[in-house]
Amino acid sequence: MLPPPQKKSGFSAEKQPALEQMKKQRTAAAPMDVIAILEQSQGSREQAIRTYNGFADLVNTDKDFRVMRANNTLFAYNNNRDGSVDIAMETADNPRDLIDSIKQLQRL
Repeated sequence: MLPPPQKKSGFSAEKQPALEQMKKQRTAAAPMDVIAILEQSQGSREQAIRTYNGFADLVNTDKDFRVMRANNTLFAYNNNRDGSVDIAMETADNPRDLIDSIKQLQRL
């Protein structure tokens, strides 16, 4: 014979560290500043600022160069005018958000 059912299971979502971790992973990351994205991607603030200035210069001087942002990922792309483009990516996204960023790039 089975024991009588318990009235209170003792399970609480607030007390479960694994559930808290999953909740954090499922929430979208807070938007970061462009310099912060580049800094996390490249490792140093000085290099991030140089890259940012390089991107700004190229966007202002080369009509075929553009930078697009999706989540905390930057896509720098150059139109080769032969039906192809070159794309470089700098990201501070976790893998799940990175997939979403790539999907956003695909929609353009």
